[in-house]
Amino acid sequence: MKMKILVALIVIAALNGCTKKEQGNTEMATPLVVKVGISARDYKQVNGDNHINKQPMGVNFHKKHWSSNARGTVLVDHGAYSLTLENVLHSTGTEDTDRPNSGIYKFEINGGLAKESTILHDEARKRLTALTHNLLENGWMPYIYYNDPRLSPEQGYKYYREEDDYYNIPPTYKLNLDEWMSLENMQWHFYADGVFLEITLRRDSKRMVADEPGAYLIAYSLYGNETHAHNQFDSDDMYNWRELWVKKIGRLKSERAKIEASLEEKGYQIFTDYQEPVVHEADPVAAAE
Repeated sequence: MKMKILVALIVIAALNGCTKKEQGNTEMATPLVVKVGISARDYKQVNGDNHINKQPMGVNFHKKHWSSNARGTVLVDHGAYSLTLENVLHSTGTEDTDRPNSGIYKFEINGGLAKESTILHDEARKRLTALTHNLLENGWMPYIYYNDPRLSPEQGYKYYREEDDYYNIPPTYKLNLDEWMSLENMQWHFYADGVFLEITLRRDSKRMVADEPGAYLIAYSLYGNETHAHNQFDSDDMYNWRELWVKKIGRLKSERAKIEASLEEKGYQIFTDYQEPVVHEADPVAAAE
């Protein structure tokens, strides 16, 4: 049944994927379908033969490349939360042969915000805003690090500007052009039904005149609950995360509580309605005392 759904997605996209190259020639685009946890066999059945870079340590990288003149389309198959990524240049799926049940557990996808190599900064801002808006409309939820404060869009941006320039601005905050041009940290985090999505935007620092074209690279990272859990620990503890989760997350949330208490003294209001992802059966874990 799952395979039929994946094949159907390809057919639909192919029927709607007739695009024009910059030179004016018409080409039928064949999308790449990715799904966190898909087996290497099913991935090959859906997408055909792609380059596999086999590493001696038991890690396989499933790679797909497109040219800058004929960028690709990636369909992220995630049920009701599925999405389409356009103007893709590279896709890499990571598989650990020592953990066959995890399948291809992570996908890293890179591309641009447009078919062309440059784009006006305000248009880039509008496209990123549309992307994050569509994710939220389709049920993806913002993710906040366990030891970062929970803040509303406006206060989150204020905290980023005045307190911590590594803080991820809430994706619900609508940046104006001046704010967009001043950004240092351009990263947004989401989750939906056991899958996490990181979006990172980089731009050419030599093309920063607001009313002239800039050059942007957008990167998407997709992975599941287990990889998210591993990311909270060092390499010695990551595979014992289930036993260590409550203690570790409780400590991180204690750090958050201290920051939030300090911010409340400065007049910030804590966004207590924030919903955390359920990764462990004990979630939501309370802050350690």
